[in-house]
Parts: sequence; structure tokens; C-alpha cells
Amino acid sequence: MSQNQDNFDSPPKLWEGIDLDNKHDRYSWLLNRWFWKTKDKLNKIAGLGPHVIQDEGVNLTQRGFLNFVGAGVTASDNSVTGATDVTIPGGGSGTALTVTDGMVTVTDTDTITVGDNLILTDLGSNNAKIEAADPTAALIVTDGSTTVDPTSTLRIGDGIDLVDNGSGEAEISVAAIPFGGYVHVVMLGGGGGGLTSTAAGTPGGGGGAGELVMGMPIPITPGGSYSYSVGAGGPTDTNGGDTTFGVFKALGGKTPAGALSGVGGGPGGAVGSVSGGVGTIGTLESIPYYGGSSGGARATGTTTNGGAGGPTGGYLTTGAGGTNASSQGGGGGGCGTIYGTGGAGGNGGATGSNAPSTSYGAGGGGGGGKTGGAAGGAGANGTLFVYWPGGSIVLTGSGTWVAPT
Repeated sequence: MSQNQDNFDSPPKLWEGIDLDNKHDRYSWLLNRWFWKTKDKLNKIAGLGPHVIQDEGVNLTQRGFLNFVGAGVTASDNSVTGATDVTIPGGGSGTALTVTDGMVTVTDTDTITVGDNLILTDLGSNNAKIEAADPTAALIVTDGSTTVDPTSTLRIGDGIDLVDNGSGEAEISVAAIPFGGYVHVVMLGGGGGGLTSTAAGTPGGGGGAGELVMGMPIPITPGGSYSYSVGAGGPTDTNGGDTTFGVFKALGGKTPAGALSGVGGGPGGAVGSVSGGVGTIGTLESIPYYGGSSGGARATGTTTNGGAGGPTGGYLTTGAGGTNASSQGGGGGGCGTIYGTGGAGGNGGATGSNAPSTSYGAGGGGGGGKTGGAAGGAGANGTLFVYWPGGSIVLTGSGTWVAPT
């Protein structure tokens, strides 16, 4: 037989060089033909296939079959390149990594930035942990004198935030205090205007102070809307406006309107009744309501001075009374409030002074006595101050206030 019996890499040619009458030739040819047809299967059984499978450069035990499993993984024969192609799809469509600190959720579309001294470790099963790069490094916390070593425990209480600033340092700051459903308000009605004199012997009295509501607690619905209005100071011969917050109110001070002096706002507002007398301090109505002080009383003749406006308890300075001059009586001074003095009364024949704009709720001074009239001064606007744990606001004018959430 002309073909080498040991050539198993290609099939023998049918009948070539074979003597069919020779049993030995016929047997050799049939054995060679059978072996060539079954050599691939024999190689698989014997572990002698053409593929050597490795994991990270390390040979795995050879088997007769190589099976690829898993979603999206495919294996196919490539007759052009003479290779087996295994296709594994790329990443990017995995389950979202969720990181929470109690309020914030970070999805797989966000970027998590970890500082130089922190390590972000994938724990598998869509979990990760953040830890110190060097847990033995000392944590230095200073307030100018105190250092915390790495064996100590630093406890951060409620309302305090500990933040890594990425520079090997931690910053401790006061956290935002959640709104508790209550606010406290300070309200003061507008001050009354001083009265215009009608004659040389009838000067005008000073205006009264607005009613004071000091630190009143009011239940509030977080995010709710509440109407308010800050009482305006009364112009000449005009009462001060009321300050309101929701259903609560602080009454404005009064102008004298024929009386010796303007009455303070509220049921506890004082009344001055003595010619040229100093205004009277308002009284406690019910905590936290306090009546406004009265204005200084006008003179009742051409030779009498006007009285000073009434002070507020603990604040003894107030609008001075006007003096008489040239047979013209002095006007009464405007009363003061906890924020400052009222307007001064007009000296004989002069107009009364306006209350300073920062003396919220104070009364205007009365005009001095003069034939033909000297105008009284204007009272100051009231005020409305709202405060709660973590915040405060001064409201002006009128409108709607929305509570924090």
C-alpha cells in the first residue's frame, strides 16, 4: 500500500495502492479509514483537543466539552478564521447601586465621589461600603486645644453633621433643625398719631403706643399658608393700625381725639387724664398680651407745658413733652415702646415730632398750642417677628407667609 499507515492527519485515498486480495493491505486500509473518521471524538475522550482552556493564564483540566452558560453569552464556530468565537456582552445595564444616608438615594446614573482618605469597596449583590483608607491613622479633631486620638470614639449627636472635606479633615457643623410645628410671634400694633392743636390754649396730646404680644406660641401646619398684616403708624390725628397673624391681633395705639392724651392699644392700654401729666405705662392683660402706654397729656392753658409720653415697663426714656412759649401751651410727647422713644411734643406753636421709624409702635408727639393749629407727629409702624428652632423672619406690610416644612 502506497499511503503511510501513520499519516492520520488526512484521509487515505479510496483504493489507491490497495491490493484487495491481500488481507493485510485490506485490513490496514480499513483501520486507517476508521481512525481518521473518529479521531476528533477520540481526541475529546482522551482530552487531546486543539483548545487549551486557561483561567488568568493557568491551565484548566482538559475535558471533552467546553460549555458556555450565562445570560447573553454565546459561542459559535467561525469557519473563516478557523476559531471558536465566544461573545460576552459589555456592562452598563446592571442593577442600580443604591447608597442612602437616610434622605438621599444615589442611582447608577449618578457619580459617587470618594475622598482621598476613603475607600469604596464593592461587596457584591449590589452592595458597597465606604471606609477609611488607613483605619490606624489618627483622627485629629481640634477646637484650639483638644485632640482625639485613633483609639478614642468621637460621638456625633443629633443635630450635628460630620462631613469629610476630602483634604484629610472632617468638618463638624450644626445640622438644620427640623421644623417642629410651632412658631413664636412678637407683634406690636402701630403707634397713634399726635393730635393737632386747635388754639393757643389747646395744644394736642401725644399718641398712644400699640398693644404688645410678646413671644406667643402658635401651632402651625408645616408648609401651611398664613395671612398677616403689620399695623401702620397713625398719621396726624389718626389711630395706629392693628398687626395681625392668622387669627391673632395686636391693637394699634390711639390718637387723643378730644382727650388729653392718646390711649395705649389693647384692653390694658393706659389713659392719661392729668393736664400736662406724663403718660401712663400700660398693664399686663394676660400673658403674653401687654397694653400700650398712653401719650403725654397736653397743656390746658397758654402757660403750661405738655407732659412726656408714657414709657414702657423697663424702658424709662420716651418722647419729651413740649414746653410753653409766647403764651402758647406745649404739646404732649408720644409714648415709647420696647423698641424706642415716641415723638416729642411740639413746643409752644410748633408741630409735634414723628416717632422714629425704628421705635416700632411708638406714638407721635402732639402739636404745640397755636391759633390756626400746629400738626401733631405721626406714630411709628408696628412690627411682626416670627421665630422657631432653626429660623426666624421679620414680616413687613401685609401678605401670606408659608411655614417651613
